[in-house]
Order: sequence, then structure tokens, then C-alpha cells
Amino acid sequence: KQAAPANEFKKALSSATKAPEAPAVKTNTYVVQKGETLSEIANKIGVSVNDLMKQNNIKNARNLRRGATLKWK
Repeated sequence: KQAAPANEFKKALSSATKAPEAPAVKTNTYVVQKGETLSEIANKIGVSVNDLMKQNNIKNARNLRRGATLKWK
């Protein structure tokens, strides 16, 4: 039963060499309703219009369409 310390050493070594897991990044979504503007949505969800545009590859805020799903972190 002298093999137990070797097993404990292997367990300790394997857990020590594992990279820490990255924390999960929550992505929020919002479905655009008829008549809403990007500015209204940004104010409602608490992010800037510019951040919302960047994260959703929106080039022109006037091209927002009803039913589009916006994402932000």
C-alpha cells in the first residue's frame, strides 16, 4: 500500500497543470419591435447606441428592422 502517495502525487500534479476555466460571458438578446429606434432600445437596456451598433455590425441605425435580434454583452 505504498503506492498511495504516488497516486496522490499524480492527482495533485494533474490538477495543478490544468488551465483555469474562463468565466462564461453572458450574451443578452433583444428582439426589435415595430417602430422602435436604436436609441430607444439602447436606453431601455442600458447600453450606448455605439456599443449596440458595434456588437451587432450595424452600419446605419436607420436600417433597424422589426424582428431583428440584437445582442450585447
